[in-house]
Amino acid sequence: MSPTNKIVTALVSFAALCVAIISVSIAPVIYEMQSIGLQIKEQNEKIGALDRRIEKVREFRQFYETNAARFDKYDKIMIDPQRPLDFIGFLEKTANDCQVQAVFSPSSPQKIGSDPWPSINFQIQLTGGLSSVMKYVKKIESAIYLVETHGLNISRSAAAGGESQPATQVKAGLSVKVFTR
Repeated sequence: MSPTNKIVTALVSFAALCVAIISVSIAPVIYEMQSIGLQIKEQNEKIGALDRRIEKVREFRQFYETNAARFDKYDKIMIDPQRPLDFIGFLEKTANDCQVQAVFSPSSPQKIGSDPWPSINFQIQLTGGLSSVMKYVKKIESAIYLVETHGLNISRSAAAGGESQPATQVKAGLSVKVFTR
């Protein structure tokens, strides 16, 4: 073999050895770098999502602080379906103020299809003077509670003072829907 062939063979062998070393040692490093790059990209996406969530929380806090008075008002106009005692107390106090006798019978809370919130229906039986009953109905309708009046039936009371004396007392049936939280 001539010296040139020996040199060429040595160079080819050296080049093949370099390619093998590079393939064995550097290729896994490149693959690992690509894997780490994908992990970093995924982490950056997660960080971006968390940053967006944090920004939404900040916006909500600002919205809540700006509208806290509205939320308090909402709490006052809607009754608690588990404890409607505040509303019943309001009905009783209004009845005393208007000088009418009232009997209340609430139903269980329910959500009716087209209504935006659940509600409780109250059947109210009133006895008193016509002007007092009308005053009571007006106060109920203009109360701070979110109330919807369904029907009012008024009839002469059987406790009239005789045929020659007109009845001053009336009986009224009132159906009221009160919205709950």
